[in-house]
Amino acid sequence: MDLFLIAAIAFFMVNAFVFVTYMRKIDLNGNAVLELERVQAADAYARTAAKVRKARTSVALEQAAN
Repeated sequence: MDLFLIAAIAFFMVNAFVFVTYMRKIDLNGNAVLELERVQAADAYARTAAKVRKARTSVALEQAAN
């Protein structure tokens, strides 16, 4: 019975650690998750900026044609 209780406590402690680690987005290797988020944000910004430039160019070309 004592072994079962020790195993159950260890199981719940590991689960709590994994949950807290996931919620804080901290991995065991350091800042890899945060770096990935920065890269994804930069890519999203670049895509949005490209769409804006394309829209502005098409408006400018349309105005130039008229």
